Amino acid sequence: GMNVLRHTDDWAELACGVSGSGSTMPQSPQASFRLSIKAVASEAQLSVGYSPFLSFDVDDMDSTVARCAQMGGHLDGPLQYPANGKVATL
Repeated sequence: GMNVLRHTDDWAELACGVSGSGSTMPQSPQASFRLSIKAVASEAQLSVGYSPFLSFDVDDMDSTVARCAQMGGHLDGPLQYPANGKVATL
């Protein structure tokens, strides 16, 4: 299952392969990831056709994008390179 790292009434950070303290648990590197979920109240975000936004922190963006593509994912535009790292929209 997934561990709850942090949560509020509007937001939660869950993890697989990461302990409650944030350190990686003894599992394979591919099994270690974090998932952040945010509640929405905007009508636009609750409408049919709106795609939910999931954010993941990964150690190796290039291999993660390649693995997602092998499993049927498609990039929605090129990789972005903001000041704090890489961003891919799949």
